[in-house]
Amino acid sequence: MGRLQIRLSEHRRGHVDKDPALTVDGSGRFWVAWHGYRPKEDRILVRSFEDQRRGPLLTVSEEAGINFQPRIVCGGDAVWVVWCAVREGRWCVLARSADEMGEVVRLAEADASLAFPDVTSDNEGRIWVAWTALVGKWRRVFGRCLDGNRWSEVVDLSQGGGDHYRPVLCGHAGGAWVAYQTLQNGACDLFLRKWTPDGVGRPEKFSLTDDWELFPRLCPDGSDGVWATWTVTRDVIHPKGFVDHKVEAMASHFDGRSWTPYRGPDRTMAEGYVAHLYDGLLGREHYMGFVGWRRRPQIVRETDGDVWVLYERKEDELVNRHGPDALFYARPLTGRNQGRSCEVDGEVHAYTVNGDLPVVDERLSFAAQISEGRYYADICAGSLPLDQAQSVEERPVSAWRSWRPIRLSEPPVFDQRPEIEVGGKTYKLYWGDLHCHGNLSGDAEGEIDENYAYGRYKARLDFMAVTDNDALYDNILTPSELELILAEADHFNDPGRFVAVPAYERTYRKESESGPNHRIMLFPDGEMPLYHFTESDADTLEKWVAAMERTRAFTFPHHPTWWVIPSSRLGGVELCSCWDIYIQMRDTIPEALRQGYRLAFMGNSDSHRIVPGMGGALTGVWAEALTREALFEALWARRCFATNGARVMLDVRVNGMPMGSEVRVAGQVHLICMVQASRMVQEVALFRDGEQVQEQWVGKKQAVLKFEDEPDSGEHFYYLEVRLKPLRRVPMGGRCGNLQVAQGDFAWSSPIWVKR
Repeated sequence: MGRLQIRLSEHRRGHVDKDPALTVDGSGRFWVAWHGYRPKEDRILVRSFEDQRRGPLLTVSEEAGINFQPRIVCGGDAVWVVWCAVREGRWCVLARSADEMGEVVRLAEADASLAFPDVTSDNEGRIWVAWTALVGKWRRVFGRCLDGNRWSEVVDLSQGGGDHYRPVLCGHAGGAWVAYQTLQNGACDLFLRKWTPDGVGRPEKFSLTDDWELFPRLCPDGSDGVWATWTVTRDVIHPKGFVDHKVEAMASHFDGRSWTPYRGPDRTMAEGYVAHLYDGLLGREHYMGFVGWRRRPQIVRETDGDVWVLYERKEDELVNRHGPDALFYARPLTGRNQGRSCEVDGEVHAYTVNGDLPVVDERLSFAAQISEGRYYADICAGSLPLDQAQSVEERPVSAWRSWRPIRLSEPPVFDQRPEIEVGGKTYKLYWGDLHCHGNLSGDAEGEIDENYAYGRYKARLDFMAVTDNDALYDNILTPSELELILAEADHFNDPGRFVAVPAYERTYRKESESGPNHRIMLFPDGEMPLYHFTESDADTLEKWVAAMERTRAFTFPHHPTWWVIPSSRLGGVELCSCWDIYIQMRDTIPEALRQGYRLAFMGNSDSHRIVPGMGGALTGVWAEALTREALFEALWARRCFATNGARVMLDVRVNGMPMGSEVRVAGQVHLICMVQASRMVQEVALFRDGEQVQEQWVGKKQAVLKFEDEPDSGEHFYYLEVRLKPLRRVPMGGRCGNLQVAQGDFAWSSPIWVKR
């Protein structure tokens, strides 16, 4: 018997269903809960089914609005749904019995973010719930237990400093196992604790390397212990100069006393190694977007005791680069065929399994988002045969031997932070990346917190923004997800040390028009209204511009081509990114300047690969302080410049006025450029009105250059292009998808407008 599947959601235009969770009740009936977006609001939906017969579609959330991250569990005779929400302006963790549709229970509420819930049950019918909460400057893990009709008091499940994220639960005879990841001082480790009605055991660290270890999942071992799987992400560099990650699935067994890392038949691999996840994540030739759970292995146990790790592999890095193109693989950790992968399914759905549910008669229960054409669509559930019938041979790790380990962060370029003085004020140079994507976009991987942590600790950025798309391919950014973006930006914002900016991207594109016309929207505070280009209130550029006029947003276009209309919220333009160097490709940017638009020059990675700050583009900002307020003041003043990854100090002035200024002159234009880099500056070119008019050879790392020009009367704009001596690297040989050299060879000053 092959696949058994039933569609549970009701597909309608403008609706998006995502994030399904699955359980089975005592009678064998399946229950699935998911996050349903309806225009301008989120709901939690649930539906049961048995023998291909669907129950009624139920709305578990008692009010529409902010509702997300549903989890579902059966304990005793009851089915409970737990989710995160906002009620009366406060964050909540809510619970409700789905089979009885009883009253909604508030398990927790706070002014600060509550997120990432999980649930399980034990063999005595108790229900265990865990979530994360912001307490002061750190995230901690808390939980409650339902025993009969009584909920316990809140228990602190995490221990020690740092941010504790994404608890996962697994039931055992007397309670629950809880695992979570901890980010502290730039390191990311995993911990397990035993939780019973009598209390919480000591943390057991089970990460195995010095690299980041993330996304644990658990399943029972059938005795007193637990199996865990997770990912390790190792930073690597390619001879072409790209920086990326090698991602691998890991596993280990805890018997209640100590951990035993999994060892497969290939003893050349490290302890804990299960399978590499390089295909489609780490390119060999050309690669682009990455949807699905590709970096999140899952784990299940058969009733006969064999344990399996499940994971996705991209079908082909050269084909169907966006959309659902992942194959569902499995590899047994125990039994006679351990270490051999098989293809569980080729329908390229986005699968979710429940590690608490045993695999009975080799049938794997699942919930999933259905793939239709290029996109994910509705929610389905069912079962698949879990056997060795479709054994596969995967590419060996040697296929990616060109990628070499790199230790991040790298040493700073300057011994001290550069400073300049303008008009009696002192400005310092800060580096940032204000266009980065995570897995709330339709074609990217990476959590919001993971992106911010990488930018701060590995790329040594001073400021950054995670800018997921409003609507891209199959995915729509929901109001609840926007709240999470804002909450994580506020959490990581650390004035004086690191600035995180709330943001998202407008992804406007119509088939009848040539190319995309996207915008990044940066917000200085929590006032961040959500508009989708797919909905009637912002489906034209004119409507969207009118909506932005009511905000304090700083917006800027990107890509090689785009078009603009007058707007007081239009402040800059992206010159380069992970995709390419736009200012060297088209005349779009100079033409907009010639039309009179005043735009700050910015470099931002547009990374879909979780490499903010290492994706081939940076913005250097001269600001009075490292705060959101000072950053936005500098951007609006255009006191900033773009590079394609190299940290170059660039100070350009006309008559003493800095880049971004508007200056009147009577005769010649006198321009002074101070430049400093970690390698030789070959030459600096002067551009007037978008055309190169002068060039000076430099031949050293640091220089002060003077340019003189006598243009015609009228208004003109000037900017400089700095050209560094290229690093020794393998030639790119053409465009390579969403990845450029981490440290490029160019920098561009923001224009100075001169009226003569």
